Amino acid sequence: IPETKGYDDLNSGKNVLFIGRVVPQKGLMFLIDTAVRLVQIDPQVKIVVAGDGTPDGNILPEVIEEVAKRGLEKNVIFTGWVNGDAKKQLYKTCQLFVMPSPSEPFGLTALEAIRSGVPTISSETSGFIGVVPSTPTFAYHDIEAFANTVLHFLQDDQARKDLLKRQLEDLKDHAWSKEVAKLLEIIPTKS
Repeated sequence: IPETKGYDDLNSGKNVLFIGRVVPQKGLMFLIDTAVRLVQIDPQVKIVVAGDGTPDGNILPEVIEEVAKRGLEKNVIFTGWVNGDAKKQLYKTCQLFVMPSPSEPFGLTALEAIRSGVPTISSETSGFIGVVPSTPTFAYHDIEAFANTVLHFLQDDQARKDLLKRQLEDLKDHAWSKEVAKLLEIIPTKS
């Protein structure tokens, strides 16, 4: 597995971050398919995959094999599981966060990325879009749309800054305490 040695090699570049479980429902193979297209257009793009599989669904060996088969070893970096400090460092060194899931009930990592200053794009089936409607989306399996969206935000600093500003604005109205209060209002209480 490639190592990042403190992520120093990410300090200058066009870095796309995925954080999550390395399981089929997270869309990693779709991300690798899209990475092929991204690297064809811009060989400087790096995809950082941070996370592990779970015992009942780990596809990390297949993803690594696919990366090797497609000659993407210089462009796809696997970090394994990362703790809070390492996550913070990854957020600082990556320009864009992606959520390529075929179906994502919510997607807390997307909110974490945005709150950490990393604009986020997602497949159109992610639940967090209800909270952050300004998020650019693409159809799952649409490699061209995914690649074009990634490249647009990697190549246009102002578009990336504007996106983050809109996403943070969307999040301003949401806090855990407010969301819990809303739930408590609709839950019947015992008399």
